[in-house]
Amino acid sequence: MKISADRFRCFGTPSRFGTLELKSRMHECVQNGEAGIEAADTRKRAEGRRMMEKVYRTMRNTGAANIAVGIIMIVAGLGAGIVAIVSGAVLLKRKAELTF
Repeated sequence: MKISADRFRCFGTPSRFGTLELKSRMHECVQNGEAGIEAADTRKRAEGRRMMEKVYRTMRNTGAANIAVGIIMIVAGLGAGIVAIVSGAVLLKRKAELTF
């Protein structure tokens, strides 16, 4: 999205600003209450972007946690399977010694 200076009444005559300068001036306008409806809309869009960033960050962290839990479950399952196989092998080895 292209941000232009003419959207804000507090700028006076529109001129070309660098992105950082424009954001800084926009912030000043909003803080001083000089900005029009366009600045409020821009602020709402910025808040919406921040909210979406939070959502995506939460989804990323949840996905990473799910992968970690899955890996742990795979390792635990393999460990339990190996223990079961070894225990069965010991029982088969001592088959003759077992009496019921």
